[in-house]
Amino acid sequence: MADSAKSILIELLENGRHSRAALAQKLHRSRPAISTAVDKLISRGFLQEAGVAKSSGGKPPTMLEFTEKSLCAIGLTIGAENTMRSVLLNGNARIIAQLDKRFNNNISSIAAAAMESTAELRRRFPMHNIRGIGAAISGIVDTRSNEVVYSANFDIAGRNLAEQLSRECGLPVKFYNRVRAAAAAEWHGVKESEDGCSFYLNFQYGIGSVIHYPGGEFNGVNFAAGEVRELPVPVDGVYMPMEKAMQKIFAETGASDREECFRRYLEPCVHLLCNIASFIDPERIILDGNFKRLGRDFLNLLSSGVNSTMQGRTRMPEIRYGKPDSIGSAGGAALKVMQSELYSLKPADLWNYKFFNPQEVEI
Repeated sequence: MADSAKSILIELLENGRHSRAALAQKLHRSRPAISTAVDKLISRGFLQEAGVAKSSGGKPPTMLEFTEKSLCAIGLTIGAENTMRSVLLNGNARIIAQLDKRFNNNISSIAAAAMESTAELRRRFPMHNIRGIGAAISGIVDTRSNEVVYSANFDIAGRNLAEQLSRECGLPVKFYNRVRAAAAAEWHGVKESEDGCSFYLNFQYGIGSVIHYPGGEFNGVNFAAGEVRELPVPVDGVYMPMEKAMQKIFAETGASDREECFRRYLEPCVHLLCNIASFIDPERIILDGNFKRLGRDFLNLLSSGVNSTMQGRTRMPEIRYGKPDSIGSAGGAALKVMQSELYSLKPADLWNYKFFNPQEVEI
């Protein structure tokens, strides 16, 4: 039963609400085995029933989700304009609380902001079962050593910041690349075909991109697989790296002249996405960050340009903007910490795992 129970928790964490029947189908378990495990998870305070879904015929299925406090994590993002965003996220990928704290660009100030934010969230929500801290970092992160290898903007590379935070806060701390954390938030709950993959492209101060496949992301040996910032694209008849091209256009046009923005962004983006579609054949391409400021018209023109250039393909990728209600990179980092926690949990230890039973918690 413990094997089934662990698989159920991971499935609900990664893909959101499911019915018992859907879990049995997805996890290739029998309905009685899933029902037995679900009933025990509910009795232990791990899960709760959360209403019914629309029926496709017959009795509407009862949906399952985590209880509000049973599994949580804190997510931090060290990014724009020396502001650290901190969120408390639960197992249903719902943000319970959010803080913004300013910091100076030195390791002491960054560490202090992280510890103060964590302490405040734990003080405000003492009964929530916080299992760890995930930090989304602008830079290259070696997830094996849990260390920032390179950051162009912040004084955090090679500083053992994760170890320091873990020691001070008494919680596991995991570091992730900011764009990869944002991509994890974007993919939460998205249904994919078993052999499909997706490409995520984010433009903020620079370009970041990720290749995602069912069950994870493709990192490569240097944790930079899928990055396209150095790929050459045409801008006004001249080829230059994608990141420099986007920064040049943004600096010269901003958002004041929409038609000029469309015209100048369109050519390099069509060129890039056609190459991506040829190389990895993605099921979908997701544009996030400043791309969303260009609006629906730009997205339609971009899709038309890719389809026109790549005529003859049997299947074209879906091209869309990131979800408007995304939990962001801080939420994505918290989500990845909870995933790491559940994956590392031995099934035999599951029933000794520290989850709260809501009936035993004082509200």
